[in-house]
Amino acid sequence: DLRVIRPLLFLRESATAAFAADAALPIISDNCPACFAAPKERHRVKLLLSEQESAFPNMFFSMLEALRPLMAISHAGRDEAFHGKG
Repeated sequence: DLRVIRPLLFLRESATAAFAADAALPIISDNCPACFAAPKERHRVKLLLSEQESAFPNMFFSMLEALRPLMAISHAGRDEAFHGKG
């Protein structure tokens, strides 16, 4: 069983940028530190999501609700099996 934890999924990028600025944290560009090319795909997806959110203002919250079952602690008894209780 593999679980991906992405706590920043619940925050808007603007909120994390504002927090970083308020806390005087160093800002790293969008580029992945392991990559040396410009972040083309990330930029493309950001533009796509921005366009869609302009058309559908509730999209962010709808996506969170759609992802909620995937992030649930326990689903179909997998948690018990993972922790040796099943």
